Amino acid sequence: MRNYYSKLIISFFLGILLCWTLNSYAYTVPVGIPDPTIYFDGFDPINTSAPVVNEDGTCSKCPNWPSSENRGCYFIDNTDPNATDTNNSYGYPDKPRKTIPEIAYSAGDFIYINGGTYSSKGDRFNWGGVGTASSPIWFCGNPSNRPKLPRYVHFYINTNYFIMDSIEFPSNGRIDIRPTSENITIKHLVIRNCSFEGTKSSSDGGAITVGQSTGSPYSGSFISDIVIYNNHMRNYGDVNTTEQCGVYMGFPMERLWVLKNEIHHFGADGVAGCHNADRDQRYSMYYFIGDNKIYDNGENAIDLKAIQHYVISQNEMAGPHYREGGASIVLHYGANSLGCTHGWVIFNKIHNSGAGVAITDVDAETYVIGNLIYNLFDPSSIDTIDGSGVGFRGMDGKLVIAGNTIYGYTRHGIVCDQEVLNPEDTVIIENNILANRSGSGHEIQIDANVDRVTIRNNLYYYPQGTASINWNGPIKTLSEMKSLGQCEGGLEGDPKFVNPSSGDFSLEPNSPAIDNGVESSAYGSFQAEYSLSIKKDFLGITRPQGEGWDIGAFEFVEGGGSNGSSPPTPTNLRIQ
Repeated sequence: MRNYYSKLIISFFLGILLCWTLNSYAYTVPVGIPDPTIYFDGFDPINTSAPVVNEDGTCSKCPNWPSSENRGCYFIDNTDPNATDTNNSYGYPDKPRKTIPEIAYSAGDFIYINGGTYSSKGDRFNWGGVGTASSPIWFCGNPSNRPKLPRYVHFYINTNYFIMDSIEFPSNGRIDIRPTSENITIKHLVIRNCSFEGTKSSSDGGAITVGQSTGSPYSGSFISDIVIYNNHMRNYGDVNTTEQCGVYMGFPMERLWVLKNEIHHFGADGVAGCHNADRDQRYSMYYFIGDNKIYDNGENAIDLKAIQHYVISQNEMAGPHYREGGASIVLHYGANSLGCTHGWVIFNKIHNSGAGVAITDVDAETYVIGNLIYNLFDPSSIDTIDGSGVGFRGMDGKLVIAGNTIYGYTRHGIVCDQEVLNPEDTVIIENNILANRSGSGHEIQIDANVDRVTIRNNLYYYPQGTASINWNGPIKTLSEMKSLGQCEGGLEGDPKFVNPSSGDFSLEPNSPAIDNGVESSAYGSFQAEYSLSIKKDFLGITRPQGEGWDIGAFEFVEGGGSNGSSPPTPTNLRIQ
C-alpha cells in the first residue's frame, strides 16, 4: 500500500512538472510585437496544436478512422497501394485518396496528407474555405514525413481561419495570397512549420507573397491577419542577378506577422514590402517582423517601402548581401516616392554586414532602439551610409536613435549625409555606445541643420585615438561639442564589454556605461501606440536596473550571471 501511494505521489508531481514544461515551451511573440491571438478572436494561431493522427491511423478528430471515412476528414496518401479517388470523397487511413481535393473547404475540415509528392490539376493549386475561430480548417502534412507540393499555391477566394502546417514546397513551390476579383476577403490564414526551396534560377518566384505588388486593388477585396511562422525558406533565384524575395507584403493589407523563420539565399531581399504602391494603394499597415534569422541574400535582409506602422524586433541578420553589399535593414521610398511611416526597429542583432540600418526616405516617426550592430565591412561604395551602423537621409518627421550598441564599423557609427533637414524635422541621438571604428570615418557625422539635431548621453570609444564628430563640416572632439551646448552627458572611454570577440557585448561591472544613460521619450511613445512596454534591454531585462539607465543595448545587473547580466526566462521555445 505504501508503494502504491508513493507511486501516486510521484505521478502527481510528474504531471505537474509535465504541465509546467509544456506551458513553458509555448511560443511568446518578440518584444513589442502584438500577440496575433488578440486578432484571431482568441484562437492562438501559433501554439494551438493541429489534430494528431496516430501511427495506427486513429485520430480523436476523426473517430471512424482508420477503417472508414469521416465527413470533413480527408486522408491523402498517393504512396499507399490502396489509394484511390473512385467513390472515395474523403479517404481514410485504410483507403486513402490519391489527390488533394481542390475545393473551398468548410469550417472544421481536417485535410491530412501522409507523405508523397502531388501535382495540381492546372499550373497551380487553388484552395480556400471559410472556417471560424472555434472550427478552423486544418490543412496538414505528416510532421515526420511531410508531403511535397512542387507547385504554385494560390489563395484567391474567400478564406478565413485556414491553417497550413508541415508541408514542403520544393522545386520553386511557393504561395501567393492575392485576390483576383472584387469583394474577396482573405484573413486569419496561417502558414507554419513548412519548408520552401527554390532552384537558384531566374525562373523562381518568391516563397510567399501576400497582397498585390502592382496594379490597382480589386474593389472591395482585402487581406488581413496573416501569420507566417517557423518556416525555412532558401535558394530562390540568383543572389548576384535576380529579384526574388522570401516574404513580400503588397497591398491592400493589414496585419502580417513574420515570426521565427529562417530565410536565406534569395535573389533580392529576405523580407520586403510595398515597393510599388502609390497613394491610392497605400492601405498596407502593421507589418510585424520578429525573431527571424535572415542572412546571405542578394540585396537586404529587410527592405520596406510605403508601409505604415511596422515593428522589426529581435531578428538576427547578417550579410554579405551579395549584390548590393549594403545595409541589413533598408527603410526607403518606393517606385512612386512613398516612404515608410511610424516604424520601430528594436532589439535586433545585425552583424557581418555592409551596414546596419539605412533610413533613406521615411515619413512621420521612426525609431531605432536597443539594437546590437557589430562587425560591419566596407563594401567600397561611394554611399557614406555603407560601412556605418545607422545612416539616414531624406526623412520627414521625427527620428530617434537610442540605446544601441554599435561596434566595429568601417565608416561611421551614425551618419546623416543630407545637407538640410526640413524645419519641422527632429533627430535625437541618445544613449548609444559607438566603439571600435576601424576606418577613417567618425563616431557621428551630421551634414544637416545642426539646430534640428540633439545628441546626448552617448559613450564613444576610438582605440586608436580620440573619438570624432563631424558636425556639419568641421570635425570636433567630444569636449568641443560640449562647449557648443551639444553632447550633454556624453562620455569617452572603453565600454568594458565582456567578450566582444565572441559577440558578448554585455557590460563588465566597471563599465562607464553603467548608470550614465537617460530614459528616451521613445519608450513612452511605443507604449502609447501599442499599449506594450519596451523598457527592456537587448536580453529582455527590464530597464533600468541600477540607479539610472545604462548606455547602450545592455543593462547591467548587479550579482547577475558570469557577465553581470541575468538572462530572462526563456520563452521562445517549442517542442520539435
